[in-house]
Amino acid sequence: MSNKRKEPMQALKRGYVAWNKQMDDILTRVLLEQLHNKEKGDGDFKPQAYQAVVDELKKELGIPINVEHVRNRTRLWKKHYGCITDIKTYTKFKWDDERKMIVITIEDVTQWEEYIKDNKNAASYRNKCIENWEDICTLFGADRAVGDGSEQHDEAADAMEEEMISEGKSSSKDPTVSGSRKRKKDSVADAVNSFAESFREYVQSKMNDIPKPTCQEIYTVVSEVYGISRNQIMRAVKRFMNGNPDEFLMLKELPEDEKLDWVLLCLAE
Repeated sequence: MSNKRKEPMQALKRGYVAWNKQMDDILTRVLLEQLHNKEKGDGDFKPQAYQAVVDELKKELGIPINVEHVRNRTRLWKKHYGCITDIKTYTKFKWDDERKMIVITIEDVTQWEEYIKDNKNAASYRNKCIENWEDICTLFGADRAVGDGSEQHDEAADAMEEEMISEGKSSSKDPTVSGSRKRKKDSVADAVNSFAESFREYVQSKMNDIPKPTCQEIYTVVSEVYGISRNQIMRAVKRFMNGNPDEFLMLKELPEDEKLDWVLLCLAE
């Protein structure tokens, strides 16, 4: 018992807590009640609304958090709303309402990379599930109209760095946080898994009734890749002849200016 009580306190001393789904559910429920009771002003909830969340978390879960921790969590949700709304409004990238995410397929990768160069806050939303999206819209959808920009972009970014925990780790009952190195590692793993899943779905859609390529076809396609050297051609032909046929199919489907990058990636594996 004593060990379980020490860990949350240690997290608080470091200035943040790790939120799990149970905590988020309580936060959402209480804020919706506060919204109904008109405990929200222009662009933000009133202090008593945040205190109500603190009291409820302590009552139901025994978690010793404070108002600032709750504010940090809502800043993160505001960031979710702002970034996703911008993507939905100003780009061609698709929002999947069932999976609650911006879906970036293999076909979209290049354009997505260009987009996030000028919109760095959006980088983490590629194929990222926002399970409580409808509640976020209800709670914070009107905030932009009254101006919440500086808090949304600067403080919310800090809140994300401090409070975001890896999805799929909610089995832990204690609201503690791993080190920043572990969080970054898990985020990279999630991104790789999402990319791999998108790639599999894309290739599978192209695979029906497609015959296995001949060595001549492989050589012809590879040798036409712009900027490829003779040595790379031979190595790539060998790779595609003996490797996964999906990789060669991918080469054929890519735009011309991306084919060399794909060949080099396959050869590097």
